[in-house]
Amino acid sequence: MNKKAIIAILILSIFLFNCGGGSGGSSSPAGEKPGVPEIVQVLPSHYIALTNSAIIIRAKILNGNGGPVRDCPVTFTNLSPIGTLINDKDVPVGNKTVVKTNNIGLATIKVKSTTIGFATIMAEVAKGVGIVRDKKTVYFSSSLTSQPFMYLDADSDSDGTYNEPSDYTLFESNNASDNQVLMRATVFNKFGQRTSGATVKFSSDFPYKVGSSTVCSDQSSTCYVTFPNGNTATTDSEGQAYVLVQVDPVMRNLITILNITALTDINGDGFADASGIYSLYLLPITLNSITVTASPDIVAPDAESTISAAVKLNTGGPAPDGTAVSFVSDCGSVEPFALTTTGLAKSKFTAPSAVPSSGKCRVTATVDGLNSFVDVTISSDLVVIPESQVISGASGGTVSYVISGGVKPYIVTSSNRFAACNSSDADCSDAEDSGTWNISTPDGSGNYIFTVTVPASTPSQNVTFTVSDSAGKTKTATLNISVAALTVQPGTVTIDGTAGGEVTFTIYGGVPPYNIFVNNADPVYSPTPAQVTSSGSTFKVTVPANTTAKTIIYTVMDNNGATTTATLNITAVTPPALAVLPGSITVNGAAPADTVTYTIFGGTPPYNIFTNNPLYPPSVTTVNASGGTFNVTVPAGSSAGSATYTIRDTTGATVAATLTITASTDPLVIIPGSQSVVAPNKVTFSVSGGTSPYVITSSDPSSACNSTD
Repeated sequence: MNKKAIIAILILSIFLFNCGGGSGGSSSPAGEKPGVPEIVQVLPSHYIALTNSAIIIRAKILNGNGGPVRDCPVTFTNLSPIGTLINDKDVPVGNKTVVKTNNIGLATIKVKSTTIGFATIMAEVAKGVGIVRDKKTVYFSSSLTSQPFMYLDADSDSDGTYNEPSDYTLFESNNASDNQVLMRATVFNKFGQRTSGATVKFSSDFPYKVGSSTVCSDQSSTCYVTFPNGNTATTDSEGQAYVLVQVDPVMRNLITILNITALTDINGDGFADASGIYSLYLLPITLNSITVTASPDIVAPDAESTISAAVKLNTGGPAPDGTAVSFVSDCGSVEPFALTTTGLAKSKFTAPSAVPSSGKCRVTATVDGLNSFVDVTISSDLVVIPESQVISGASGGTVSYVISGGVKPYIVTSSNRFAACNSSDADCSDAEDSGTWNISTPDGSGNYIFTVTVPASTPSQNVTFTVSDSAGKTKTATLNISVAALTVQPGTVTIDGTAGGEVTFTIYGGVPPYNIFVNNADPVYSPTPAQVTSSGSTFKVTVPANTTAKTIIYTVMDNNGATTTATLNITAVTPPALAVLPGSITVNGAAPADTVTYTIFGGTPPYNIFTNNPLYPPSVTTVNASGGTFNVTVPAGSSAGSATYTIRDTTGATVAATLTITASTDPLVIIPGSQSVVAPNKVTFSVSGGTSPYVITSSDPSSACNSTD
């Protein structure tokens, strides 16, 4: 088939199989093209299966908003020479079939093979005038038990160093000549020893040619992967075999990951018994880390655990979908590889039939030279994981325990069903809530789990769970229900009652909500608010200015009846005694008008001023601060008399100041009585007594006068 024919088929598939326009069950909002596929994810039910058995292949079709696209035709193609597709009607259909997605965006087929080897399944859908696709590779084996294994490594720059980012990345810097990589397979027997003389056959998960052949592995005439020097090699004394892979730059328009696979028959029985897979990237990528976990990480002999490998790039994001991760274990068995979806690859580990001497098996995951491991403990004893947990009694919630070993099924009992129970809701008070769990079937990950419910507002205590297996063995686990001590911060506050102000208290711990009570009936000191609903919340108290000294106690009670107190000490600083200066003053009423000033000190301002003589009122009747003044004016020619000024502060304390007015009538006197002077000249006389003003006349104005010259 030539390139023009391939293009014509792709264009035809676009018109025949485009998903129907926005009516398809997506959760996207209007205007987001809910019926248009943007993402295809191929999800095998498992990656390893025995020959003559089937692997379920699901294709998840999502729109750009991450919602499922329903009723969308998906074209499935088997890109490998082995395996047969089985459609959704359970009918074998060869190497290609079309299945529509269901209401949750899944299209499902099966693949089955009578031959040992790798099968790559591609799913693609039309998107407008383009196509989106994904592919995954699965493996059919003659045995799922412990067997030989191999590692694959890559060197594309011929420097002898394998698995550098430049080795597993082709076409770097958009260089079309960067299209070759030397693949190395290192083969081990089931005892972990390198094996020489084994024939290794390499292939890829996309159609390929061998040498100068014009026929591709899928029997077509056009493919973009070539093994120019052949795709088989024999392991040397180091157990290593090498082949060269060449990739046409056109591949960059079709896929971003090319997986190279390898098979070998060590036992010489005609069946492949070791396999490997390695991912090459057709775009710039640097793998940074691989993290391996096991769930559960303690299993009984012959039991299973799910091994998860999380692969991340140097950017922190997940590795591209379809990145191949290889798995090996030093005891028991593990599915030899899996491909990532959103950066996660999962494999199934099966424990050995007998507990190993170390008590554990190590499972190692490898991706393009990066590796990490997890140890799975193998125990035939009854085990509960974890042995102890802690939960907040204030908020309540759920915790789970995993049971391993012993003889299934299991029965679990709680030492206090009202505090920790088997419940379908958030409390332990319903008739159907119990303190017993019957555990007979595992969850989806193969774990035997019991989940405990702790109601909110449960007091502090320890609850014990007793796990009994069918052989009568028992194991216990504990749950520490913890409630932080009820406290109020600050515990004591002192405030100056003279100035007054606002005080804030914060409640912590205990079991909310909280009620606050006060030992003083005066509503002035009531807390605001009188009930708080959560730990860390506050209540406030306002102390008015000029409050006398006293102590107020606030009692906080939580929902379980626990109490604590906070103290508010109000102090009143004794001010200086009330005083006025001057205390008394005398003014001559016969003289010209006069003004006197009084200054108030001490006491508790403000001050009110009263007088017993309205003829001489104070200039103000209120003074607001210590050191403030008031004035009194005595008019000219005032008669003799007096006035008393009473100053009263806020507390009622008083002090008085007096004003005495006299009417002076001293005799009129001229000093000196006589003077002699030689003319021309000036002389001065002083006049006193009597009542001013004065009128002075001269007996001889021509000789003695009032003159400026």
